[in-house]
Order: sequence, then structure tokens, then C-alpha cells
Amino acid sequence: MSGYVQEVSGATARLSLRDADGVKPGDEFSALQYGYEIARLRITAVTKTDSVADILLQQPGVILRRLDTVVPTTALPKPSTTLEPLPPPLPGQEVKPSRRKRRRARSRDAEAGTLVSRADWTYPALSSLVERELLSGVAAREFHGDQQLTRGEIRELIAEALETAAERRQDVITPPQSTAPAADGSVSPSPAAAMEGAPSSGSEASAGNDASPAPRSPSVGSDRLLYHLAQEYGLDPGMPVPKRGPALTSTHRYRLVAGEKPHFTTGTNQALMSLGRDQYAVVSLSRERREWYGDHDYPWLNEAFYHTHWLGVNWDVGQRALRWGPGYTGSMILGDVAPSLPMVRGTRGLSLGRTFGYWNAEGFASRTTESGGARYLLGHRLSHAFSPSVSFGLSETSKAAKAPNPLALVLPFQLYQKLFEKSTNVINIQVGLDLRVAGRHQEGYGELFIDDITAPKGLGQAPVPRKIGFLAGYRYANLFGDEGTDVRVEYAQTDSNAYLHRNPTISYFNRGIPLGHPMGPNSKSYMVRADRRLTPKLEVTAAAQVLRPKGPITPTTAKGTAFTLAAAYDLRNDRSLTLKLSPGSRVDRYTVERKSSLELIADWNF
Repeated sequence: MSGYVQEVSGATARLSLRDADGVKPGDEFSALQYGYEIARLRITAVTKTDSVADILLQQPGVILRRLDTVVPTTALPKPSTTLEPLPPPLPGQEVKPSRRKRRRARSRDAEAGTLVSRADWTYPALSSLVERELLSGVAAREFHGDQQLTRGEIRELIAEALETAAERRQDVITPPQSTAPAADGSVSPSPAAAMEGAPSSGSEASAGNDASPAPRSPSVGSDRLLYHLAQEYGLDPGMPVPKRGPALTSTHRYRLVAGEKPHFTTGTNQALMSLGRDQYAVVSLSRERREWYGDHDYPWLNEAFYHTHWLGVNWDVGQRALRWGPGYTGSMILGDVAPSLPMVRGTRGLSLGRTFGYWNAEGFASRTTESGGARYLLGHRLSHAFSPSVSFGLSETSKAAKAPNPLALVLPFQLYQKLFEKSTNVINIQVGLDLRVAGRHQEGYGELFIDDITAPKGLGQAPVPRKIGFLAGYRYANLFGDEGTDVRVEYAQTDSNAYLHRNPTISYFNRGIPLGHPMGPNSKSYMVRADRRLTPKLEVTAAAQVLRPKGPITPTTAKGTAFTLAAAYDLRNDRSLTLKLSPGSRVDRYTVERKSSLELIADWNF
């Protein structure tokens, strides 16, 4: 009988051993590294999927790690005699049977394909991990430039950074290896030295240490970023709760455009304040959205929110940028082209029994000011992973000209309208459906958007003209090799009345920009994009996007064809240069620049 370590926290560990293996509370197991016993554990709880054990003894200077082998202590021919008791664990350092963890893992799969807004605090935080060399090479290259990542891709980057940080802590904590004379007078390495592959000769070890400087330990700020990033993306941090305090991030982009004066951007300056186990605050100052989408009176304050976990719900209070759905050119129902919104947002998992499975639920409420009056935007979203390959999302939003009844936070909006608001001139309701089917390297996805949806018969809403939009896309993530070309094609279309309302004050816009897909109403968009990594430091991008009106009717919309050829080269882990050529008309989200450009862009992380 054998298993492995799944999670370590303080003086407890979760093991892969389960009830079916014949394990029961009180059994003792030994953890091995490179065949040596480095810890002794006692089982305290067993379930159908795993078990939890107390760490009774551990080898001084050696860290118990995830994936270490565990075997019954009685199976060892010669148990170690140098193990020592662990110090008392810090508060909160304890793992428990994994019912909640299994549910969280299942729920996060439902949003793995959702694109993360470029305004989200995650990107500058990842840049800080790159600067600390917790991400390097291919991982560091992925989010430089303008490439957007899904929640699943970001989760993989955070997991890699967590593993790198854990390895460095072990290297830093492990003391210099010593040698001890054997009975025949020869010198043999200690178990800890053997585990790390240290040479038996003292002079050889010294030479090896001179040739390989000790790795840099993660900073306190990096630990804070990693811990709360892991929480945000449903991962187990696998580290003690960091001390309260700040973690600062600064990323800058300098842009020189041929034929124009040098253009310098201020980049993003961001601070995370760790406030406890499940609490943190983020403040992000940036003008980069003016670069991405054109100047539409975007404020300096990019995001500013407080996050906590209360009554089983993860809460965000403050200003955040949200994006729902897998569309790359934009989301049909809730995109990020408009300025971020002040809101109260809650997310949690919901178990609907064996028949309907586990779902991820999200809701938010926001109040903004437009044309001198208050506007109220609310949203609900349910998502579910039918399997690791198939996920589904159902979303609804409403924009109202007056403060809604608090029941609007929980009731479906169509039912709420029937019960509390008879006039359709003060509330505008949208519904979205999205589906994603993914394989090992390929995925297909689609979104359907229904604006001002006609209520089912009996709810009393008058008929409205068709106002829909849809998006369909296909991606091949590793064409021509495991780290080959990332190819994506996408088509989107909206009806002439989509996002509009007969009462203009509740049209689905914010500061004149659609809250859904950036192309707005009466439009169709074609996009082809390919990203190819030629070397670990050099990546090239070719992209084309065509924006056209759907028909020769009002409202008129922007049109153009955007071509992009770019080559990005890493000067070092946190410095890159990009040369970008954009011939012909350039579609910049909701605007079009009718001129060619040659740009030299320098990305700098601090």
C-alpha cells in the first residue's frame, strides 16, 4: 500500500490514500524523498477520496512537499532515527477532509474558458511574479504584449509560480549539508545531502556551491501576491497565511509611433494590501485603457476594491472590471471595453444534488451616473462544467433608471419585472448563453445574446422586435508542436437594435460605450489571430480583424480592416521590446484609425 502527499499546511497533510485502500484513523505512514524517510504521519480522518494526517516527526531542514511518496511505517526496513517533532502550527494551518475543496475544484472548471479582462488586477500581479523570477521563459512570455488569457491559463501560471516558490523556500531553509564518517572510516553524505544529490566529497560540494549561487527566496510581497492570487483562482496556496501588509506592482509601456511624436504611457501602478486569511484590498491606477480602447474619458482609477469571505460567499466591494464568457474579441453580454464599474459582487458554489451537479454562482449590483441621473446595473450568472471538456454559462443583466427592490438581487429579472415593475421604459433586461467544448489542444465556443427579451406568455410584456447577437469561435492552442502556434478564428454579429432601447437613458451603454461587445449594434466582426513562439525569447503575432455594418440601416457603425504584424523579444525576464506594423485601417475597439502605423513598444516591469 502506498500513496502520495496532496497538500501540506502547518502540521497536517492531505494524502491520496482513501477508505478503499484499507486506511483507518490511527495508522502511521512515512513520507519519503529519494528513498529516505523524511517525515512520519498519523491518519486522523479518511474519506472515499483522500485522507488527512498529522505530521508527528520530520527531518530537520527538509520540507515535506506535494507528491512525496507515503508508505506504511511498518514497511520500512530501517526507519530514520533523526526525525524531530514539529513546532506547534500557526492559527489556520490545518487541512480538513476535502469535501469543500472538491466542490471548489469542480466549480472553477466551469469558468476555465472565460477571458480575463486586461483591466483586471491579475495581469500586473503576474508581472510582479515575473520580475521576481517566479515565472520565466515560456510562462513569462505568455501575458506580455496584448494577448488575453483565460482563467484556466492564468490558473496554470499561478500553480507554476507556487511550485517555484515552494522549491526556493526549501533550498533556502535547507542548511549546508554535512558529512559523517562511516564505520569503515569513509565519508558518506547525510540523508538530507543525499536527497538533494549533494556530492560526498566536501571539496566537491564546495566547488558545486561556488558554481551555483543560492536561489533567491520569494519576497514577503511576492508571498502576499501568490497567496491571494491562488485564492482568487480557486487554488490551494500551500503556504502559511502571510503577514498583513502591502505588495506593490508597477508595469510600464513606452510606445514610439513612426511619423508622430514619441508617445509615453504611465503604465499601471498597483498595490495589494493583505488583511488576513481571506481578506485583501487592491488599488490600481492606470491610463492604459485609453491606449487599448481610445480616449473615452476613462478615469485614472482602474480598480479599487476590498475582498473578503463571509457567510460562505466571496465578496468584492468597490470598483472592478468584469467580463463574462469565452469570446476573444469581446463578450456579448458583459464585456470590459467600458470603464470599470463600482459594485458589490458575490460569488460562491452551489450544490444542486446529484442530478444537476455543482454550479458556480455570481451576482453583482452597480450604481453609476449618466446624463445627470443615476443608473442601476445588476447581473446574475450561473455556470456549470458537465465534464472536464464541456462547460455552460447562463447570464442575465438589467439596467434600470430607478433603484430596484432588493429582491432583484436574487429573483430572475423577468419575474422581478412582472412583480415589481410594470413599465418596460424603466428597466432593460438582457440574457446570455455561452457554451465551450474543449479537447487537449482544441476548443470551440459560442455565445448567444438576447436584448430586451420578450417575456414568456403570461408575464404581460408587450412584443418587441428581434434584438439578438451571437459569437462563434474556434481555437487550436498548439499547432505544429507542444509550444507551437496558437491559432484563433472568431465571428460575431449583432442586430440593428441590439444594446439599444426606446428609452435612451437605459440603453445598454456606459459613457457612450457598449456594456457588451465593443462593436455595438448593427455590426459583424471577423477575426483571425496566430501567435507563434519561435524561441523561448522571441514570439511573433499576425492578426486581422474586419468590422462591417450588418446592413445598410441605422444606426451607422464604425467599419474598417485591421492588420497586425508584431515581433516581441525578451531582453530579460521582465523586459521586452515589440515591433508592431499595422498597415491599412486600424480597428481600435469601438473606433477606427484610418492610417498605417509602425510602433516600437517597450514593456518594463518594476
